[in-house]
Amino acid sequence: MTKWQYWSPLLVGGVIGEIYGLQASMNIGGSPLISMGVLPLASALVGAIQLQLAMFAAQALFAAVLPVPFGKSIRGTKCRVIGFLMLFGPLIAVFFMLSGAFVYLGGQRHTLTLSWQIWFIGWAAVAALCYPAALAMYLYSLPTAKPDFQIED
Repeated sequence: MTKWQYWSPLLVGGVIGEIYGLQASMNIGGSPLISMGVLPLASALVGAIQLQLAMFAAQALFAAVLPVPFGKSIRGTKCRVIGFLMLFGPLIAVFFMLSGAFVYLGGQRHTLTLSWQIWFIGWAAVAALCYPAALAMYLYSLPTAKPDFQIED
């Protein structure tokens, strides 16, 4: 895998985030510095980080290799669990955002029962805890990281 292939999600996520930020800035009044400068830049940064983390998670889940500083990597089942958590959290969040219309309409019509509210809040909590759990497992796995395939001189 070349460096271009590895880091291209950062670029693509930045472009998508920039487009989203420019669209969002159309609806915001006030200072042009904020609406046309800071908001699109912040959106580009968030989009780039999200797509790069998705690439990192896919590498962990499917290839079972996570890089660690100083020429080491985490491999095996721990790596797959970290990748699963990193992909599962955003996936739940996307479904949660798509169901936001349902929550909004149900809340407006007062038909959203307590059980549905608990259902949505529970899945939102699970999604919010996936990244911290993946980070904790990554930090826990750092001491057991194995050296990469290198030729020793």
